[in-house]
Amino acid sequence: MQNRQTESSRNMIKLFVYGTLKQGFSNHEQYCKGVKGVEPGTVTGRIYQLKAGYPAIEVPRKSILAHGTSDPASDLAKLQEIDNLLRQNSLPFTAMDCAIGEKWGVVYGEILSFDTPEEVLPKIDILECFRPGRASLYKRVIVIAMDLKGNPVPVWVYVGDLAMKTRTQRLEDGHWP
Repeated sequence: MQNRQTESSRNMIKLFVYGTLKQGFSNHEQYCKGVKGVEPGTVTGRIYQLKAGYPAIEVPRKSILAHGTSDPASDLAKLQEIDNLLRQNSLPFTAMDCAIGEKWGVVYGEILSFDTPEEVLPKIDILECFRPGRASLYKRVIVIAMDLKGNPVPVWVYVGDLAMKTRTQRLEDGHWP
C-alpha cells in the first residue's frame, strides 16, 4: 500500500491545501514557513470559487474521519492514529467508496508536511477562521488524500461551510484558480 515512512516523517502534520496556501500563492510564504515537504495530491470532493476570490471545498460527510481541535498535539496524535489504521487496512472504507452513488469529483492541491504543528496549525486556523466547537468559515477535518503514486495519505484539510454554496461557483475541473 504505502512506502514505509521514517519515524520523523510519521511525526509530521500533513495538510492538504487547494487555494492560497499552495506554493506560489498569496498565503504560502507567510503561513507555511518551515514546510518540510510539498507534493501534489487529490481529495474526493467539490471545489467552489467564492465571490471573495478564494476557494472552498466540500467533502463527502462519510469521508470525514476526525474534526480539528484547538490542541495541535492532540490533532497530530489523531492523524497518527488514522495513519496506523490505514496501514493495518482497518479503516471502514476507502477514498473511492465516498464517490459511489454521488457526483463527487476530484479536488487537486498539495500535501504539505510540517514538523511543528504547535506553530503551524494555530496560525492557519486563524487564517481560515476555524474556531473549534463554534461557528466557523471553515472546519478542519481529516480525510484521505491520494498522492501522485496513488498512495492514500491521511491529511487535515479545511472544508467550507456548506451554506457557502449559495454564494459560489463550482469549479468542475477540480482546480483553483
